[in-house]
Amino acid sequence: MPKICIDAGHWGSYNQSPANPAYFESKIMWQLQELLCAELEKLGVQTVKTRQSPERDLPLEQRGALAEGCGLFLSLHSNATEGNALREDIDYPVSYVSISGSADDIGLRLARCVEQTLGTVQSARIEHKTGSGGKDYYGVLRGAWAKGVAGVILEHSFHTNSRTVRWLMQPENLQTLAIREAQIIAEYLGTKIPATPASPAQKRYRYLRDLPESDSFRAIIAELMEAGIIRGDGGTPPVIDLSHDMVRLLVMLHRAGLLDKNQAKNHNKENTN
Repeated sequence: MPKICIDAGHWGSYNQSPANPAYFESKIMWQLQELLCAELEKLGVQTVKTRQSPERDLPLEQRGALAEGCGLFLSLHSNATEGNALREDIDYPVSYVSISGSADDIGLRLARCVEQTLGTVQSARIEHKTGSGGKDYYGVLRGAWAKGVAGVILEHSFHTNSRTVRWLMQPENLQTLAIREAQIIAEYLGTKIPATPASPAQKRYRYLRDLPESDSFRAIIAELMEAGIIRGDGGTPPVIDLSHDMVRLLVMLHRAGLLDKNQAKNHNKENTN
């Protein structure tokens, strides 16, 4: 049975949000840990927790070392701006991954999952940080790597952003996040996920940022919006609400040269005459 080590970042009442004093990173990430472990166990993945109580603390490297024998170490966090200042313009998930590069793929997949589920303003990303002696900067990653386990610190956007805080404080949202993250982790660890029909919500893209960047889907739709071929609802950002099949059709037509920007501009000009 595949196995993963899950680490709820911080303990007690740690990292309070400036957007809502009821939000503590330690408490929300503990809730997410419990939900995620339950979903992973359903999918046939054995889970190991670095701590059995939210009130218990352990040294960083010791927490990472508990991943010995696991296929992955995952530490759950929400991020903060410098000085824990409220910043509504900063809203993106990031995975800090082992400098070895061994967790780049799963780190980016998990960060993108957070981006798509939370609907963050900025795109997901991964980062590597090197510390003294050419080792990983983060102690939990050093501890995991010392046991031969790739590690990921997954930041669920910023708790210095009020929209993110409101979203993460909803139990049903955490449940959705746990289900989606568990599926990605289980697939990464080699567990076969039973096929289920996609729901309509999974097949629609409400905003441009919801579109996948793969195969240039997002770039092509952005180009068609700029040319006036696709029109949103006029909001900021505009709602496009396109089905996956419609996006594929538009991309194919664009690549075939059937959606020309100059033709669209001429068509719009004729309509105004």
